[in-house]
Order: sequence, then C-alpha cells, then structure tokens
Amino acid sequence: MHPAPSTVPTTFGALLIGALFASVIYGISSLQATFYFRSYRNDVMRLKILVAVIWVLDTIHTGFLWGAVWFYLIGQYGDPLAKNSIAWEIPMIIIQAALIVICVHCFFAHRIFMLGRRSWLLATPVVRYFFLLEIRSLVAHKIILICLRLASSAVLSAKLFEYKYFTVVQAHDGWLFTLGLASSAVLDVYTSSVLAYLLLRHRGESDRINHVLYKLVIYGSLTTLGSTTTILSWVFMNDNMVFLGLYFCTTKFYASVVFATLNSRYNILRESEEQQGGGGPIMFRRNKNGSGDPVEFASQNRSTKVPDFQISVQMERTVHYDDGSMRSVE
Repeated sequence: MHPAPSTVPTTFGALLIGALFASVIYGISSLQATFYFRSYRNDVMRLKILVAVIWVLDTIHTGFLWGAVWFYLIGQYGDPLAKNSIAWEIPMIIIQAALIVICVHCFFAHRIFMLGRRSWLLATPVVRYFFLLEIRSLVAHKIILICLRLASSAVLSAKLFEYKYFTVVQAHDGWLFTLGLASSAVLDVYTSSVLAYLLLRHRGESDRINHVLYKLVIYGSLTTLGSTTTILSWVFMNDNMVFLGLYFCTTKFYASVVFATLNSRYNILRESEEQQGGGGPIMFRRNKNGSGDPVEFASQNRSTKVPDFQISVQMERTVHYDDGSMRSVE
C-alpha cells in the first residue's frame, strides 16, 4: 500500500528536496573549508581546530541525513506508516545539528567579546568598567541559550529513540522539539541583534569596523531566517515533513556562515580600504607563535602614531617590516 498521492509532495518530496539543497550547501561549505586551510595557514591553531571540527560534524550530519532519506524512500517504500515512523538517523541528525550550532555560536560569542573589548580598550576607565560588564552580560546570556539548546536536543533525541513515531512524540513531548527550535531561533536573533548593536556603537569610530560588522550582521541573518522558518513550519505544519526538510538546510547554513566569515575577513578590509581611498594600513596583532588572530585588529589612520619600523620601499611598492609583532595588509 502506497501513501496517499496528496501527501507525497509534503512528506517524502519535502524530505528529498531538503536533502538535496542541504547537500549543495554542504558542498559549498567543503569548498570554503578547503579554501580556508589553503589560504590562512598562519591562523591560530584554535581557529583551525574549530573549522576542522565543524566540517567533520557537518560531514557526519550529511551522512545521517541521507541515511534518513534512504529509510523513508527506499527501506520503507510501500509502507503506509513510513511517514510517521522515526528513522534512527533522525535523533542522530538532531544531536549533530546541536553540536554544530553550539560550535558556531561559541565562535560568534568570542567574536562579540573581542569586538566589544576593542571599544573597552579605547574608553575611559569608568566607561571601561560598565562596558565590560555589559559585554560579559551579553556573552553570558548567549552561553545560557547555548546550554538550553544542547539540553533540549539531548532530551529530545532520547525521546525519539524511545517513542519511534512522530505522532507519539507530538502528543507527549512535542514541546521539546519546539523548545530546541525556539532556542536556536532566539540564539540567531540575539547574535544578529548584538552584532547590530555593536555596529551602532562603532559608528563614527572606524568605517572599516563598520563594514566588518555589517557583513557579520548579514551572515547572521541567514541562520536567523532559516531557524525562524523551520520553527514556523513545525508549529503550523507538523502533520508533514516540510519542517524536517527545512531543518536539514538550516543546519548547513551555520557551518557555511562561519567559513564565509573567516574567508572573507581580508577581502572585507581591502574592500573598505578601496572605498576609503586607502586611509591607512590595517594592523593585525600577532601572537607569540607568529599567528594572527582574525578577531583582534585595530584600524589606524594616517595620523595615528605608529611604532618605529625599518621600512625599505622598492619600485614594486612592496613594504617589508622587520618587526615580527605586527603585519600590514594593504
């Protein structure tokens, strides 16, 4: 017995289309990860580890995703109860998605803290105290939401293994899935709002920093849109698999956003330099091991006093700095 024809597009069709789009995004993310490792070899080790972990989790997530598609379209073909059954890959997909989301939001939490600390360093002592409390409060709220997201995903995955059918989960613990999706949506909205808030605070200080924050807000809005659409489809269309197809794609956006953010940081700075007519070099701090931290940078105008460097200018306009503590990106 086959599923009713009218339900196929919104069940198995939605699942297949979601898996295909998710795989396309995964392919783009893999290219971004490859480009990162080839182009940013001097980045700090913790960033390289973060990128590697996110990519591995994303790869495992893709494998479980297609395992679920196989279960519904091939393994249970002809079973009228297949669309209500919970493949064992579904709880694993939820766990992998939660881990990816946590890694991504920890990355953005650290970035928010570092961008906020830059304003803290430039402020007066009294303003420093209150602004540091403000930034720590923002990051603390984000950590609480991250823990809530992880806890809800862990409990929901255990319930899915136990109940085996979507209707049973909806009747008893459907609020867990709603909580997990809602926490992701709130995290995304919160991150975008904080970045927009920092953009407003930095306005007038540096056009380059404004440009960087503007790009970050745009990237964060992608995951916000995806998570919001997923939770709306779950709340209003939980009798089909549209929400699951959207859930597949939304998770892929998180990895892609981190890779795009890391790969575009130098291009953002160069683009801002061109818009400002070359208003001075961008100075990146280098750690003791010689690697640069992409989230800690300062923009310097031509009038800013720069520590003494030995500079030799050639006809090719190549600039060499003998001091190993800083580097200039034209």
